[in-house]
Amino acid sequence: MSILNMSLAASLAILAVIVLRSLFIHILPKKTFIFLWGIVIIRLLAPVSLPSRLSIWNMVDTRSLLPVTELLREVKAPVPIAVMPTPAQGEIAPIITAFVEPEAAVIGVPETTAPLFADYAVETSVAHSLSLFFWLWLAGVFLCIAGFLLPHLRWQRVYRTALPVESGYIRQWTAIHPLHPVLWPSLPWRRKISVKQSDMVISPLTFGILKPVILLPKVLDLQDETCLSYILTHEYVHIRRMDTFWKWILALTLALHWFNPLVWLMYILANRDIELSCDETVVRKYGENVKSGYAMTLIALLEKRKELMSLSASFSRNMVEERIVSIMKIKKISFFSVLLAFLLISGITMVFATSKSPQLVPDSILAVNEPIRADSSGQFIRIPGGTYIMGPVTAYGYGFPQENQHEVTVGSFYLNTSLVTQREYEELMDTNPADLKQEHKPVVQVSWFDAIEYCNRLSQREGLTPAYTINGDNVTWDPGAGGYRLPTEAEWEYAARAGTNTPFGSDGSHPWGINEMPGSIWEWCWDWYGVYPDTARNNPAGADSGTSRVMRGGQWYCARSVISTLRSHNAPSDKGLYIGFRLVHP
Repeated sequence: MSILNMSLAASLAILAVIVLRSLFIHILPKKTFIFLWGIVIIRLLAPVSLPSRLSIWNMVDTRSLLPVTELLREVKAPVPIAVMPTPAQGEIAPIITAFVEPEAAVIGVPETTAPLFADYAVETSVAHSLSLFFWLWLAGVFLCIAGFLLPHLRWQRVYRTALPVESGYIRQWTAIHPLHPVLWPSLPWRRKISVKQSDMVISPLTFGILKPVILLPKVLDLQDETCLSYILTHEYVHIRRMDTFWKWILALTLALHWFNPLVWLMYILANRDIELSCDETVVRKYGENVKSGYAMTLIALLEKRKELMSLSASFSRNMVEERIVSIMKIKKISFFSVLLAFLLISGITMVFATSKSPQLVPDSILAVNEPIRADSSGQFIRIPGGTYIMGPVTAYGYGFPQENQHEVTVGSFYLNTSLVTQREYEELMDTNPADLKQEHKPVVQVSWFDAIEYCNRLSQREGLTPAYTINGDNVTWDPGAGGYRLPTEAEWEYAARAGTNTPFGSDGSHPWGINEMPGSIWEWCWDWYGVYPDTARNNPAGADSGTSRVMRGGQWYCARSVISTLRSHNAPSDKGLYIGFRLVHP
């Protein structure tokens, strides 16, 4: 899931929390909104989400967002399963002996695949322009981080020059206000609060996470123990809850999503709610009869405010009016308010922090006894078994030393006539890794492991035995299983060449009705990459081991990619702008 998708997905949650905050800020415990903002932050930072039947995204039909013209382009008449005739014994397709220049190969692309080239020409220019947006986003991230760090670093001098407060009341106060150990109770190291003073600050604040310090202004009257107790308790709540750490997390979230105005609003409101929650805790500790005195203390301190310190848990952070009104409206917590808070937190989590439920996605494979097809834009077609010479046709001069010509026999199999689309992939995997989102186009930027996982999930959804057993990075294939799988390299080339003896496949439309094979995008195959054998093989599945997996198909902008014998390889964990896959159904 891209940063843009994460930001857009969280925007609905932010709006929901803002609405709830405006309605219930003086009714529910203030911690409620801290939890709600925490859910939003997880949605903004976590690249994955859990599916839920209650997710709001179940009500969104992303297909309806496509322009009408794009929808019309997807409409195709249903075609039943086609059975390709097996060439007669000894029958050989004509061999084109004329040498084809790379430029001519591009010009001579079959007419049926020309729209794909045109689409990808436009899309790739857009995709390349995305790099500009990436650098713009990255520049914004660094500017935001600098905007948070520089004031903090500037104040380090103030922190270092602050002097400990020598007061009997403060020593007594710190003695009876211990802190819980960090990370784990059994650790011997415990946090200890220090109280210091500085003539360079004009209102109390807290800094430090592991070694927290309450910094008091020099002008504060240390003899007013009532006022001092309010201030110290407020800052103690910040320290105990590690609010400075959470404000760093808020700052990081804002830096990553600086382009989203709703995230800026969330940052402001979340910081306010941290202060409101601390105010509420202080009032509940001392009793509701201290509300007026505590509010007057707050007003007196806020009148001296001159500078906002964004990364400090400061007593003087937020708007005076909201905090004073909130303090005066604090009421005793009731069972109803606690129940309502629990229901709202649970509801926001299930509705706005989750993704579309796979169970609600319409089946992409038709029922038994009906033609097997992926959806209206593609189908599985039966490829008859046969024997052919695998490897480069030397008459065309395209080949490498490891690509020996050798005889290969493959059995019959069903091959998807189209690549797996972004829509199909997102419906099953709940994510669309492609930077350029167009659901009717092939899904790209998927690793070999992603493709394997997709095959298994599709098999499980259709009640089929998965073809692959996945144990970490170790994947084994059961050829006898009935589930979906990737084609082997031999099957891919056999289908691409369609019974011809030319590396360019057939002239014109593919005789077996398979789309976008050579010259479209790279497609993952099952095989480990290795040297071709010198002897005949029966249903080969590649090298026994290796470090990279085979890719076939090439890239649309490369003239050599219209050659069906062209092979490449990549690490199974790698992804690329032009890497996708298609399925085989046994």
